[in-house]
Amino acid sequence: MIYGITELGLSDQIECSKEEAKELIDGFKSSMPNYLMWEATTHREMMDKGYIETVLGRKRRFGESIAEAKQEDMWKRSGRHWKIEKCKRQSCNAKIQGSSADQSKKAMVDLFYPTRPNGTKCFDRREWLREGFVSQLEKDDIYIVLQVHDELIFDAPDTVDPAALKAITDTMVNVIPNNVGVRFRSDIEVSPYWGGNFSQEQIRLMTEGALDWRKVFEEEVKKKLSKFGIEYEVGMFADVDEDEETESEEERG
Repeated sequence: MIYGITELGLSDQIECSKEEAKELIDGFKSSMPNYLMWEATTHREMMDKGYIETVLGRKRRFGESIAEAKQEDMWKRSGRHWKIEKCKRQSCNAKIQGSSADQSKKAMVDLFYPTRPNGTKCFDRREWLREGFVSQLEKDDIYIVLQVHDELIFDAPDTVDPAALKAITDTMVNVIPNNVGVRFRSDIEVSPYWGGNFSQEQIRLMTEGALDWRKVFEEEVKKKLSKFGIEYEVGMFADVDEDEETESEEERG
């Protein structure tokens, strides 16, 4: 993210000059009028408190680094120090990335645990079963399989109602306070394998047995490998026994 990187760091990543990187960063900031005001407010919060808070109140602390920098001659002479500048960059990054992490974690809690009639979450499994509570995921036989950064991967039945998937995205975008005027979005991708994206029509055909997802997967692999000049062959990724591999090498030799 541009808000958490220096000109030098960005120039290394995208292999451009430091001047070009600075131009990109300045352009990013100028395109968002309120960004600089928010950045300055975040820096001030970090310097005054020694920490910043995410939208749900988790803290990233900088007090020790700030105190160390202020003891050094560089700060005493000029009122600036590279350690302080580093903390400023990290404070903005932590507030944004940390709040995004809050959103993902809160979404998993709200989806997995059932809600009591009084609106509170039930974390006690025994109470959960005794009272017959049903979570949002349970009612549609959906399970959380994995979290990848701000992405959640679910295992759902082939016959799952698309409305149930839309309800999951609604939960994900509404779990944290949003008073900044930004509309959160959560995309849905449905596939029998990770990384795919099947349309509702493809899912219907697959459920009816009219579409073999393996064929779709094979075509995707062929397309991606062709970009690197590699021709796909069936079985090219199969596990090979070490003895068989040795024999094949000897035959080629």
